[in-house]
Amino acid sequence: MEEGREASSTFSAFCTGFQDNGSHVEYIFHIVHLQSGCAWKVRRRYSEILLVHEFLSGYADKLPAFPPKAFQSWSLLFGESLPVQRVSAFQEYFRQLLSRQDVVAKPRLQQLLGVERPPPVTASVRRWIVETSVHSTVDLELDISADTFSPPDEGSSPYESTSTSCAPTESILVQWKGASPEHDPLASGKPNEPICVRGLPCGEEAVLEVMALNGVGKSEPFELQLIAPGERQAVLEPGMRVRAVWAGDGTTYDAVVHSYQRDSGYVLVDWLRPAPLSGKKLKCVCEVGDDTDHRLVARSCVH
Repeated sequence: MEEGREASSTFSAFCTGFQDNGSHVEYIFHIVHLQSGCAWKVRRRYSEILLVHEFLSGYADKLPAFPPKAFQSWSLLFGESLPVQRVSAFQEYFRQLLSRQDVVAKPRLQQLLGVERPPPVTASVRRWIVETSVHSTVDLELDISADTFSPPDEGSSPYESTSTSCAPTESILVQWKGASPEHDPLASGKPNEPICVRGLPCGEEAVLEVMALNGVGKSEPFELQLIAPGERQAVLEPGMRVRAVWAGDGTTYDAVVHSYQRDSGYVLVDWLRPAPLSGKKLKCVCEVGDDTDHRLVARSCVH
């Protein structure tokens, strides 16, 4: 299999005809998002499709041949107008193009196909998971409901649609409310399947945002405000000495709390130097102190 190609496709596109508007011609496509079962129709001009083809050519090689502006004159003898010839040419073009997952992932192509951001999902607590060996954190399992994800039944045609929506849901993301884009999500998973959020601090308020994702963006967040079960940990205050996990190697080291914003779920720490600390032998990240990397630590990793 060639590089950049996958065994399965994300979309199918059927060029079903065209509409001559006098000043220009629009080609009509029936789009199916195979994973979610969503299907819709979109109309595009030849020039719009050509612009996206030229854009994709800057990122990937060996793209399928784009339908030419003019075909052989002999075809006119059989009564095939230029738009008629382009319908079949576009069908073959998109069949080959949409088998290339390296280009299908581009938002520009998905926008050409008419994909829009998914609608918000709903989320509810399925259960809390309390590990007896871990006293400071609990895990949370969520039930997620996505309106634009209803795959065809097993055994049916993968091209069969179950929803007339152009905003398919591909995956689910869970994060702290207000988390910046560079923060890793708390959890992610497939639509309409339980998702486990691990390591929430016992007794602490947790404000989570649950969002649907697809190739062109995220949905508006669904907010969950919860109190994790269990005994609450000590209140963190600036200057408090703690033990925290350094992301560089996953080991616990001594540190001092610099600041803590509960809404973010992260603690900003200063990693301690070896001295002066009452003559104790300490494991420390380095001699620099508050200039070290990985100062932002999840609350569940601070003790």
